[in-house]
Amino acid sequence: MSYHFTQEQLSSLLYATIDMYLEFRDVHEHAAEASRFESVDEMFQGLDADRELAQHDPTERLRLQLPDLLDALKEIEAHHVEQNRIKGREENRSTTLRIARAAIAKACAL
Repeated sequence: MSYHFTQEQLSSLLYATIDMYLEFRDVHEHAAEASRFESVDEMFQGLDADRELAQHDPTERLRLQLPDLLDALKEIEAHHVEQNRIKGREENRSTTLRIARAAIAKACAL
């Protein structure tokens, strides 16, 4: 499958992949090699999901999936709260937790 990006899009994608790698390695304490694989794999899954979702009417898709999305985001939030508690970390240091909470707030506002 081929992808086409502007330089700005590619730069943003690479920075996001690096951030995911650092989070897998530093926050979740995965080995460097596993973190590399997980971050690149997650990036490609996201691209494939974006492509698939783009083929459908976005307003209809959002209306139908919003409850499921909100449930999934709340599960992610609960998981990261528990992981931070177990590992004795402050919640405000988790990038994933910040993103999940911001997404929950936006989803609730829709």
